[in-house]
Amino acid sequence: MSNYNCCVPHCTNSFRNAPYLHYYRIPKDPDVRKKYVVLIRNETLKVNSESTRICSAHFDGGEKLSRTHLPSIFPWTKQMVARRELKRISFEETQKVEQTKKRKTPLTELPLDALCQQSKENFSVDDTSTSVEIHTGDLLNNLHDSLRTREQEIAKLKEEIHRLEKENRNIKEMNSKFQQEMKSLKHALDNNRFDIDQYKDKDDDISFYTGFPDYKTLILCYKTVEQSARNISYEHKRTILDSNVGRPRVLTKFQEFILVMLRLRLGLFENDLAHRFKVCRSTVSKVVNAWIPFLRREFEPLIAIPQREVLQSTLVVI
Repeated sequence: MSNYNCCVPHCTNSFRNAPYLHYYRIPKDPDVRKKYVVLIRNETLKVNSESTRICSAHFDGGEKLSRTHLPSIFPWTKQMVARRELKRISFEETQKVEQTKKRKTPLTELPLDALCQQSKENFSVDDTSTSVEIHTGDLLNNLHDSLRTREQEIAKLKEEIHRLEKENRNIKEMNSKFQQEMKSLKHALDNNRFDIDQYKDKDDDISFYTGFPDYKTLILCYKTVEQSARNISYEHKRTILDSNVGRPRVLTKFQEFILVMLRLRLGLFENDLAHRFKVCRSTVSKVVNAWIPFLRREFEPLIAIPQREVLQSTLVVI
């Protein structure tokens, strides 16, 4: 007996475990040999070696029929599945098949009338015997059980929906209460904050707090810089024109303007201004440091400084 192993990768046939197979040499014809090399897919294949063999399990029919007969069965190839034979059937047989399909329809897909009709058909009584066979009893019991289970699931879902709706209503009520509290706190804070408008009819108080002769002059001065005040940079140029990025500022532009006027007119400390306007001390510092250079740039062209000769002529020597 020849001692050969199959050279096809992943093929375990050899003279030890499959001695009943035939082991063929690789053909010497160059064209046929190239085809074998392509089909076998063995990178270490020794084509010229006499011990290189391929077993008969890789040929159709289990045997090599000729020198040009190529192997076609490999571990990486799919086996051809035989096609189903088409047969002609008569009209009567077609009707029988349709009736069989109707009888095999699941009970859950049948309406109640059809289910009762099918149960009547399956209820057979033998006239020659006293035994009655009921074929649909178990099916009806299963159907009732499934319906009962679904009803229980639907009831649980309704309870869960009712609970979620109740929680949603409670959350909406709490949210409404919080919003009302926020509005009341904001209103109380605004009322306790210093407001120059309460002195608009008192020119002496307007002059005391801001240095302007009356409220109209104060508003005129603010209107002059209102548009440009939108570009004020408080720190690191974080405030951008018409930008909604970041948290909104606590004070309005007009309130910041009044705060700076009080600082310049009365020389109030930052802590005092923070208490009056209900803000922190750092906010007061940022506002003042931003507005004073801004006001200087805006009003500097309006300030006319006399010439040196005029100043020297008006000097009073003591």
